Amino acid sequence: MQRQRSELQTVRAGLLNRLHAGTRSVAVFGPMEVPDPADARRRLSAYLDAGPATRVGLRPDPARRRWRWDPESVVDQVVAVPPASSPEELLTALRSAAPFRLGFAGPYTTAEFDHGVGEVQSALLAALVANGVLDPRRPEVLAAVTAPRAGLTSAALRTLAAHPMRIAAILRQLHEQPAAEPPTAAEPVGWGSGPDTRAAVLDAETVAALRARPASGTRPSVKTLILCALVAALADAGVPLDPWLTMPVDLRRYLRPGVNPLGNMVAGVEFHHRPGDDPAELHRRIGVAVASGRPVAGALRSSVAGAGAILGRRALRPEALPPGPARLLFSGIHGSPMFSLFRWTDPASAVALCRSDPAGPTDITVTSIEVHGRCTLTASFWPDHQDGDRLQTALDRIAADPLRYLD
Repeated sequence: MQRQRSELQTVRAGLLNRLHAGTRSVAVFGPMEVPDPADARRRLSAYLDAGPATRVGLRPDPARRRWRWDPESVVDQVVAVPPASSPEELLTALRSAAPFRLGFAGPYTTAEFDHGVGEVQSALLAALVANGVLDPRRPEVLAAVTAPRAGLTSAALRTLAAHPMRIAAILRQLHEQPAAEPPTAAEPVGWGSGPDTRAAVLDAETVAALRARPASGTRPSVKTLILCALVAALADAGVPLDPWLTMPVDLRRYLRPGVNPLGNMVAGVEFHHRPGDDPAELHRRIGVAVASGRPVAGALRSSVAGAGAILGRRALRPEALPPGPARLLFSGIHGSPMFSLFRWTDPASAVALCRSDPAGPTDITVTSIEVHGRCTLTASFWPDHQDGDRLQTALDRIAADPLRYLD
């Protein structure tokens, strides 16, 4: 389906996308068969014929309601990248400021993008097309980028307006949670230099042992078990954490079937969890929150606050924030069929690394991605405020034996 391309074409940005604009994400996948950049550019150009709904080619600007779509500039950002000695080193070296960039470094595919463009899902779809393993003319691909437009308003109407009793359930959950500790009276801290990363890999045998962990009642997911082990391992390594954890929840589950926007449709939901707390109980509370629609309510609250900042011309990212223990945001991608489409050359050493700017200068973002039974953990942090060696120690201990922190 060909569409007229115009450098003057603009699209409505959407509030969730504007709130995420300006933060960066970087991903490295491999080892795999990678294409010649010229072939990848040709394939991506064909994909962009579907229009701005692909998200690729948008130029994010949180101050503007409408964003320019510039597909030709993105085609020029499909490039060969100098290889590195390891995928972890490659992840650290990637520092493009382009809204979207695809690269090929030896046997690895890389994606760098402004979070306003979308989430890992949109970058992954473009990478699959560029690698030649997903035909942009296939019906399921066209359906993903031409589905009826829907967003947070649609999710709220379907989830909360149509089921008012869910609001009472959400309020009950919030009432049952411990109160947040008041911030300390101290000078605000700035952001410092750019973000850094540390990573570790849980091999297939270790992940299988987590899945086989005995459970007398509710069986926690592997993602929940890794999160609980991570909290304990960070404490063990001397990294103080705020007991309030944030887990992103995909809001697309609240839209009608067949609607799959490629923009930002994720909300962070907070849960109180300390080292040694029961993983099954955390898993239960996550399930209750998702079933009640609490992520939608949280996204609405964040959007209202963000809209107020935008209208009041206040910075969405202040120059400095109050100090305190690190807030942990944990994102997990487990069981996604999209990763299986790449032409992996050595599944036994497959990695999927992802760096995402933490929300605050003292915060830590950890991404867990499972590919071919192996699970890659990537911790993103601001090195002026967190000790990378301690983070690496915690990740290495989880990779070696996560069960030691769960039994």
